[in-house]
Amino acid sequence: MTFDSVIRFVFALRMECSMRFLSAPLPVTRTVGMALKPAPLFGVIVALALLLSSTLVAKAQTPGTPDALNAGLIDENGGHSFGGTHVVAVQPDGRILLGGTLGAGLFKNVVRLNTDGTIDREFFCRANFWVTSLAVQTDGKILLGGGFSTVNQIIRYGLARLNADGTLDMEFNPGTDGDVLCLAIQADGKIVVGGYFTSVHGVARNCLARLNPDGTLDAGFDPNLSGSLPEYGYSFVNSLQIQADGKILLGGVFTQLQPNGATGPTPRYCLARLNPDGTLDAAFDPNPNSAVYSMGLQADGKILIGGEFTSLQPNGAAKGITRYNLARLNPDGTADLGFVTDPKSDSLVFEVDPDSNGSSVAIQADGKILLGGVFKLFPSQLNPRVYHAVRLNADGTLDSGFDPNPDDYVRSISTQADGKVLLGGYFQGLFPNGATNATQRFLFARLQNDPATQSLTVADATHVLWQRGGSSPELSQVTFELSTDDGSTWSPLGAGSRVGVAADWQLTHLFLPARGQIRARGRTSDGAGGSGLVGSVTDFNLATPSPAIARLSRVGNDLVFHGINGVAGTILHLGASADVNRDSGPWRAVATNVLAVSGDFTFTLPNAVRVEVPQQYYRLRTP
Repeated sequence: MTFDSVIRFVFALRMECSMRFLSAPLPVTRTVGMALKPAPLFGVIVALALLLSSTLVAKAQTPGTPDALNAGLIDENGGHSFGGTHVVAVQPDGRILLGGTLGAGLFKNVVRLNTDGTIDREFFCRANFWVTSLAVQTDGKILLGGGFSTVNQIIRYGLARLNADGTLDMEFNPGTDGDVLCLAIQADGKIVVGGYFTSVHGVARNCLARLNPDGTLDAGFDPNLSGSLPEYGYSFVNSLQIQADGKILLGGVFTQLQPNGATGPTPRYCLARLNPDGTLDAAFDPNPNSAVYSMGLQADGKILIGGEFTSLQPNGAAKGITRYNLARLNPDGTADLGFVTDPKSDSLVFEVDPDSNGSSVAIQADGKILLGGVFKLFPSQLNPRVYHAVRLNADGTLDSGFDPNPDDYVRSISTQADGKVLLGGYFQGLFPNGATNATQRFLFARLQNDPATQSLTVADATHVLWQRGGSSPELSQVTFELSTDDGSTWSPLGAGSRVGVAADWQLTHLFLPARGQIRARGRTSDGAGGSGLVGSVTDFNLATPSPAIARLSRVGNDLVFHGINGVAGTILHLGASADVNRDSGPWRAVATNVLAVSGDFTFTLPNAVRVEVPQQYYRLRTP
């Protein structure tokens, strides 16, 4: 049982104190005048302290082998679907969204699969042209971008938002004058949009824009990309990633930026990083010599890029560094020299098919790297094999134990919460791990993988930890939420922070109630146009011996609890808030101390909470 005392100070004609003691099964409330008489002594409640966790461990399977899921994408006449799957995104409930040029009849160009691979017939969506990007919002709504002009027979140019059931969000209608190729959702809910367009909402925006959560244009964000390459003839942004610090990575085809009305353009070749306000990060300039199609963020802050480049010349270096279509950058934009060297060595080299129009990259929690596209992989071979999906070890060497061998181009590669690999593309079959006969899969496949591990734990009332490993997807923008009604409603606890450079995430300085549920969710990426969410839920029931309090007072900057009768060594956490009606927030941590002996106990208030406001609450609790 968690001890919980909430104190309100009202600075008016007199000061009064409201103390709330939580104990099962019902809370008991006492209100006393501070200068009148002490509240009666409450007994000590003793219970067992529990540590509860939600742990997932996937069974070991042969990596790269298709599992039983066979979506059998069909048209309205019962035939196999035409076209290809351009983008794949997972939902927190395990259902899978597919976008591209696929399907007909009840669904077209957007399909949702149930976890068993059957088509979700209750999800109704018809886009009249290809869908190249999908992003799942935390509220369950789904963003889609592409080359369409209508969705469900309603005009939507290039960008639309669906409700969770596939119906169109009628309030969201930004409108672009060209194709949307990639989407990224910031932690604050704003939406970064990339593609080849010149206006959004009728306002000039070259290839990149940012929307407010309601779909209106963020007027203060205008990076203003321009310039192209001879083989393309136009500018575009094909990949977006949001870093933990809010900076925005963008890759594609462009040669300069002139952000937010700057007096002149700044050269940037196909790859740039923006500050959160849209201004250019002047210290970051990897300078690849051609297109960047995809990007992935590692836990240590390093950046993987894939495209058609053959060299990098970072941050004004005197000479270029050979990198064939795949490179890893340090966080400052310099090349990671330990990852994939030049073709004269025995390292692996990628040669991208110029007709493939892209590549895809996904990173596992164990640091291994999944790649999809059309490329050649060779250590100086005369007749290099064509690959469409491979996995690399963390150092860039080939993982020979993973070889799904699809028979055509893979446009999107990503992983589920359990580590299984999702492939979308133009293939019709796979020849996994040297198989001579194809396993038939049209345009989409799900592959077995090494075990994925995750564990969501609540150690005490202040700390939540989400540990992740194995083939679990690498995540960004992890959030934690609390439910005290068995999952009927959820309230945000805050954004998680990464534990060092590991794949683990945590949230600290909490004031959790005695029992409830914690939900953690994090964003996945296929490196190009797909952005999904995975999550985990755990129950918790925290209990410690509860000290009793006779009364309390405030003397200057000190908050004094008189007559505490409790167990020596009990940790006491003091929090402050302007709202007493929230169990989890917006309480902010003020101080922590350890009860040495029973009696009077004093907290000295930090400067941040010393200002006497008309109403101020303090909460004292044990873990």
